[in-house]
Amino acid sequence: MPTSAVPARRVRTRKTAVVSAAAVALLFAAGALILGSGPGTGPAVPAGADSPTDAVSPAQGAPSADLLAYAGPEQASRLDLGPGPYTLPDDPCTALTEETLAGLGHTASSGVPGERGCSWSALSPDGGLHGLSVSYTAWEDADRARHRFDEEFARVRGDEEGVHWDQSSNAGEQSRLALAERDGAFLATLLARQGEVHVTVVRAFTPGPGGGEGTDRSVEVRLLGELGRQALGRLG
Repeated sequence: MPTSAVPARRVRTRKTAVVSAAAVALLFAAGALILGSGPGTGPAVPAGADSPTDAVSPAQGAPSADLLAYAGPEQASRLDLGPGPYTLPDDPCTALTEETLAGLGHTASSGVPGERGCSWSALSPDGGLHGLSVSYTAWEDADRARHRFDEEFARVRGDEEGVHWDQSSNAGEQSRLALAERDGAFLATLLARQGEVHVTVVRAFTPGPGGGEGTDRSVEVRLLGELGRQALGRLG
């Protein structure tokens, strides 16, 4: 893969995409360990946490309403970027606005940074476990990113049993959204592309001990598109 024309800080390799796929596959199993529910039913523990219990804590100032009903800010974000190539944000934990993070039960300061990505976990007032992650992958040019889009979406979508649908979402030049549901838990995955950059947004939920109804698909379509636009809007 030729990389001579790409600044070192923006070069990404296939390894990142593989790691992202593995993280998505572990979301359900990690939540099961945290809540003591059956195997394969929960969201991810952020990378870098010492233990599952270290990674999960109620977000300060989180709204008391059902966090699953949050569909993003009233005014949808507009993506107004000039032509690429783009630079990735120095701090991926600033990919989403404070208002949006609060609506999802998280805070900007509770993000756990990783290599070109950030993860959040929090408990809602009813004991449900909410996981969120945003990650960036920059290819050497827009043509390469466009040609790899479907392959990378298949990779991050995985073959998780219970994926009911996938569709387009209004984020960037290309975007696809998949939702897996099982026993009241869900895993929503968005891959969006702007120029040579892919952004992957993953949101997951495991109900508390009392159970739960899962997510409204129309809410997830609107929300994940908004999260994708916000994350892409942080490109320089």
